[in-house]
Amino acid sequence: MNAPKPVVTPLTGTDPEPHSLGRILQGGEIQASPGMPLNRFRHLDCYALVYVHRGQGTFKDESGLRHSVRAGDFFVLFPGYGHSYGSQEGWDEIFVIFDGPIFALLEQHGVIQRQRPLWRLEPTHYWLGRFRQAITPAKDDAASALERLGRLAGFILETVEARDSDDDPEQLWLRRARREIESSLSETTDLPAVASRMGVSYETFRKRFSLLSGESPGRYRDQRLHERAANLLRKTSLSVAEIAEQLNYCDAFHFSKQFKKHTGLSPRDFRNQFWRPDSSGDAQ
Repeated sequence: MNAPKPVVTPLTGTDPEPHSLGRILQGGEIQASPGMPLNRFRHLDCYALVYVHRGQGTFKDESGLRHSVRAGDFFVLFPGYGHSYGSQEGWDEIFVIFDGPIFALLEQHGVIQRQRPLWRLEPTHYWLGRFRQAITPAKDDAASALERLGRLAGFILETVEARDSDDDPEQLWLRRARREIESSLSETTDLPAVASRMGVSYETFRKRFSLLSGESPGRYRDQRLHERAANLLRKTSLSVAEIAEQLNYCDAFHFSKQFKKHTGLSPRDFRNQFWRPDSSGDAQ
């Protein structure tokens, strides 16, 4: 029986204006990928990541490592380092090819290591979604290319954290969810968009977050938001209106009302009691 023909879906091409920190050369998904012949090594002049989310096969490299690969396995390919991998039946994978000083620095500091090129990432639906988010461009311009380099480097760090952590996968998920909320923290934080970045529907996200943390995503957002507002009131000379604008409240009155509801003090009274100016300057 013949193996199915591979189907390639490009997700990104070469960055139009490569940044001095690095560049993304190619990325995409392959269904029924046969990989490459296992009887000889390939050598790249750049880095690559591959995540297998269906099927099984084999990975080898020039160190003598030979590893059986199955859905949920993630591996890093290094410049000038011989490797081969493949599947007789064909597996489904997502990949990205990239290079640059920012990624060489990750290797120099031992974040990614040639001696440890492969590890498991589960659940597969979550990590497949995260991989897609890391490499898919928002638009074709230099600013987008730089932002995507940051996303890819952050994604690599996240996979390493998951590899090295002894925590329950559910707690890793919760930490990631909290970081996503805090990364765009404001009164108008789009929680359904956060759920989408986590690869699930908002209803699934809300239930899972609430079960693991004991509070809803909205309540967590509001608590972090008021903590940030309190920090700005304590350590900066920003006016109440400026703080309201910075945190995307519709106006100073609404901000003051919500802040007093949470703390029991108006922003003005809170500042009068707790103001401690930051000697390094206004906190941002």
